Amino acid sequence: MDKNSTLDSYIKTTIEITARKLIGKCGITRDDLEDIQSEMMLDVIRRIPKHDNLRWSIKTFIPHIVNRKAFQILRHQRCSKTRIQQLSQSMDAPRGSEYCKFNISFHDIITEDAVKSSRGNSTRSDIDHVDLRHDIQIAIRQLSPFHQQCCYEIMNSQSIAEVSQKFSMVRGTFYARVIKPIREVFTEADLKEYLI
Repeated sequence: MDKNSTLDSYIKTTIEITARKLIGKCGITRDDLEDIQSEMMLDVIRRIPKHDNLRWSIKTFIPHIVNRKAFQILRHQRCSKTRIQQLSQSMDAPRGSEYCKFNISFHDIITEDAVKSSRGNSTRSDIDHVDLRHDIQIAIRQLSPFHQQCCYEIMNSQSIAEVSQKFSMVRGTFYARVIKPIREVFTEADLKEYLI
């Protein structure tokens, strides 16, 4: 038996064993076995030219590649399964977890006007939009210059993380020192539904 055929059988055996271990995890069935083995084999073929004998032995390198690919497959399956579950839930289904004792549905969080506005079917007239813009500007003027600047930057599609980084603050500190006062002013101005 030559060296190449021994290596080929070692690779094939490693892939088969690892692929079988995935059955039953994250919705993977026996029907998926052949596809998974093919993906693993392609990954080995793609990565084997990068093997360095001084760094690893071939019998360490192959399982490393195959196990890494198995992890990627499981992660992809888990993400796909989670996404399908998210899509299959009703907007009115209560949301909650072991950390949150409230049963809140998206319907409770999102106002009907916000949904219509996102679809381009806003029930507000142009005058209502002008009034709303005016009310928001009045609320922002009540903020300190620093808070006004942060508010405008967030309104201009910068994420809170980007703005907090710009002002050299940790996000937790930024929430406590910047976002909380902005929320309080907007809540007092009866603009709570327009907060981030």
